[in-house]
Amino acid sequence: MKTWMHCLRLAVIGMCVVTTGVWATEQDDQQQSAFGLRFSLPEGWMALTSTQLNSLRESTSADTPLAIPDALLSRLMEAVNSGQMAVYFNTPTNGTGFADNIAIYPTSDAVPETRDAIRRVCRQLPELLSQQMKRNIQLNQCRSIDVAGHAGLQLAYIGGAKRTQVIQVMAQRDEETSLLVTMTYHQDSDRNSKRGLQQLLTSAEWVAEPTSPQSP
Repeated sequence: MKTWMHCLRLAVIGMCVVTTGVWATEQDDQQQSAFGLRFSLPEGWMALTSTQLNSLRESTSADTPLAIPDALLSRLMEAVNSGQMAVYFNTPTNGTGFADNIAIYPTSDAVPETRDAIRRVCRQLPELLSQQMKRNIQLNQCRSIDVAGHAGLQLAYIGGAKRTQVIQVMAQRDEETSLLVTMTYHQDSDRNSKRGLQQLLTSAEWVAEPTSPQSP
């Protein structure tokens, strides 16, 4: 649980606000692979690369103010560049200083599977999330789901940036590792981005050898 909370904080706080106009390239529906999970995303979603992160860091003019604090941007760059995290952005939403995004991060936490364990975790999470994120977190959803035949837990709550929401899915990859899939999205793009996450989950399949995302 401790590892999961650390990943939540990095994913939600460190990546939910981005700079306007840094990325213009779109990718069609393509098969992606991250940490042993293969999936597809709809047109308009693209993977975040180290090149794009460097562009974000260099965008310091008044026209494109840096919206991520330097310390958090450095942590994000380290996580992506080292292959510890994969990030995907919904590029059509990148017009108001915020781009809806999905982050995938491996953890050593186990997904609760029994009914009692799920109830217990769902009771504990609001307090744990509130402590980690330094704000009051109330879960709008906390339920078990199936991710390509593996146990999963899905949460939903209000995001830290204005008018944003968060949906998180924790899926058990194997006996030692689970994946945390976090989508942060603006309320105005609710339907579009939820469709992207749904396509990721319904198209997901587990591969024999975990593959870390490549960052050119």
